[in-house]
Amino acid sequence: MKALLILLFIFTLPAAWAQNSAFEGFVYDEQGEPIKDVMVSVLNMGHGYTMTDATGYFSLARVDPDDSLVVDHVAYGRIHVAAAGQKRMIIQLPRRQDRLLSFTLVDYSTRLDPPPPIRNMFGEIEKPGMVALRMPPSYLAGDLGLVQFLAKTMSYPAEAAKNDIQGMVEISFVVNENGDIRSPRITKSLGYGCDEEVMKAVLSMPRWHPGIQNGKTVPVPFTLPVWFVLKEKSSPSATSGSTETPPSDPVFILHGKIVQGKEIGDGLQGFGIKKLEAFKGKAATDQFGEQGQKGVILITPNTRD
Repeated sequence: MKALLILLFIFTLPAAWAQNSAFEGFVYDEQGEPIKDVMVSVLNMGHGYTMTDATGYFSLARVDPDDSLVVDHVAYGRIHVAAAGQKRMIIQLPRRQDRLLSFTLVDYSTRLDPPPPIRNMFGEIEKPGMVALRMPPSYLAGDLGLVQFLAKTMSYPAEAAKNDIQGMVEISFVVNENGDIRSPRITKSLGYGCDEEVMKAVLSMPRWHPGIQNGKTVPVPFTLPVWFVLKEKSSPSATSGSTETPPSDPVFILHGKIVQGKEIGDGLQGFGIKKLEAFKGKAATDQFGEQGQKGVILITPNTRD
């Protein structure tokens, strides 16, 4: 009789498991390390969520075979995973890196001779293996405040303008748990003082609002692309750089008018920003007249197309 009961239990186990809608699993990064405090929930369902523990483990009371899971972490991003009838699952959260809106610094070219080969001041620097964000930390004065800070802080290097050097410098950095800037690295170099100008600006940034996951602050990485663009001289008196101009807060110009605060959002009409260009010194006053005396950040909006 005991043997019969054991056999009955064994043969009825699959049916009992099929009726149990509980779901469990683990969440790991691409190196196979467990990720703590990942929020796991069922897509479009209102019966709560769970958080992974220090081993990456999670469990949900109910997941139907055709449900999809939402796996979300502020420093890793968000993915959807189909349950596909499974009851246990190992989930890998892919690594990405969030990219801030690119920033362009415009000045006059003062090139006299053909430019020599570009010198890389930082060499080839390994990109940090960090991950992207869904809800990133924020600069205290907002995204446009960050652009205004960069425009105020940076100048076109005289050596770069003299040698007609144009292009992009890309820098990565981490906003740590306290909102401080850490681990800045030039990941795309231009040389001729451009790398140093970008590095100087990032290192002088004030503290940010840190990212938060599961009620705790977490370090989050960013990538910032900065474009250096030169215009032809408008007159023989045009000079390179804007180092002689006292630092001041540049004004925003949208659709030919100086705008600020809510006027920027109203002027964009929900289409977002396509490009931000900073003009300083003579390049600003030649282009915008008296409006450009403090420097100008020209906003080009996206179009309906």
